[in-house]
Amino acid sequence: MTTDRQNLFRRLAVFAGSFTAESAEAVCGNVLEGIIDLVEANLLLPPDETGDTPRFSMLATIREYAGELLEESGEADHQQQRHAEHFTTLVEDFGRRLSSPDASTAMSGLASLLIEGCIVALALYRLFMVSPAIQRGSRASRGCTKV
Repeated sequence: MTTDRQNLFRRLAVFAGSFTAESAEAVCGNVLEGIIDLVEANLLLPPDETGDTPRFSMLATIREYAGELLEESGEADHQQQRHAEHFTTLVEDFGRRLSSPDASTAMSGLASLLIEGCIVALALYRLFMVSPAIQRGSRASRGCTKV
C-alpha cells in the first residue's frame, strides 16, 4: 500500500462509526480514490447505500489498529481537532438554517447529521450550552444558567 493510502487509513480512524466521502474529505483531505483503494483492500467496508448518502465504515478491529497507527504517528490530536472542527461547522450551519426559510430542509438533514456519531452531540452541546453568543441570546431569556 502506498504511503498516501497508509496515511489515509490511519487518519480515518477518527470516525467512530460510519462516514460519508464528504466528511472524510473535510477531515482527511483529498480522499476519494484512496477510499476506493481501501475498500478494494478490504480495509473499509463497501458503502452502505440504504440512506440518502453512501456511508463507509471500518470493522471495529481494523479501526482499532488504524487508531493505534494514528497515535504512533503523532497525528491523532491534529486529526481529532479537524474532525471536531468539521462537525462543529456542520452543526453551526444546521443551527443557522433552522432560523431561516430553509428550516424544513434543515430538519430533514438532521437525521444524516446524527448518523455521523457522538461528535455531533458534543458539537451541539458546545454550540447551545457553551457558546457565549448563545448564552447571551435565547438561553438568557429562558432563565438558563451558564455552564
